[in-house]
Amino acid sequence: MKELYLIDASAYIHRAFHAIAPLSAPDGAPTNAVFGFIRILQRVIREKSPDYIASAFDLKGPTFRHRMYPQYKANRPPMAGELEVQIPFVREAVAGHRIKFLEQEGFEADDLIASAALSLRGEIKVIIVSGDKDLLQLVDDRVSLWDPMNNRFFDVEAVEKKYGISPARLLDYLALTGDSADNIPGVAGVGPKTAAALLRQFPDLDAVLDNIDQVEKPGLRKKLAAGRESAVLSRDLVRLRDDLVIPPLADLIRREPDEPALNDLYVRLGFTSLLKETGGHRHLSREGFSLVATASELAAVLD
Repeated sequence: MKELYLIDASAYIHRAFHAIAPLSAPDGAPTNAVFGFIRILQRVIREKSPDYIASAFDLKGPTFRHRMYPQYKANRPPMAGELEVQIPFVREAVAGHRIKFLEQEGFEADDLIASAALSLRGEIKVIIVSGDKDLLQLVDDRVSLWDPMNNRFFDVEAVEKKYGISPARLLDYLALTGDSADNIPGVAGVGPKTAAALLRQFPDLDAVLDNIDQVEKPGLRKKLAAGRESAVLSRDLVRLRDDLVIPPLADLIRREPDEPALNDLYVRLGFTSLLKETGGHRHLSREGFSLVATASELAAVLD
């Protein structure tokens, strides 16, 4: 079966920025997030050779979750200026690879990925490229998740092994535990083990909240009663939208990259290692400057 790879671009831009030591272009512009993201993108293409591929981005501005809960992600600091200036270069790299953008104002990259995965899985096998646990709720027999930065792969069995419940119950699990990174409250005092145990005892969150009197521990009954509204709100915040408009599968077919455009980007950013891999250093010169990358080329200059 042919495969579609959906890349969580916004997540990997942030992860690359924090994981890779500072780098800078010849003009001094920071480039570590761009370089790290391109390496992830190249790994997907090189190792997986996807038949179809798309890259999902967050856009600036509040989402429907902020309107639902103004404190959503309120504990996160603003994007660092050194990262923000790299976003246009990342977008240029994606365009140079001729990969389709998935983005929509008011929604997050996760929502675009969910909409694409659920609408296209009937035609094709879907692999989500991300390290975001929220996206694990999409995993089923036709959808899996791969995190190349940590070399982790999640199918249904792997999710069940990690969380003790099926992917279909992860939405209710996250509603109970909350998520401090996104400032999603959950139920105070309910951790991962307790949430998984509750969802093994009851079929879903609604059943848990409707049968609190059947919960064995008095302290836990009290926590669930006090956190009822918070749990329902958290479920709404964690739930991924799956009804956004997605390009047809034919628009997502992987195409050959625009090598001149990529080589031009690599020259401007000083990515000499990427230029050597594409052979671009042999053909490019800018404003009287020629890159000498081999001993024979140096000998020619000396002659």
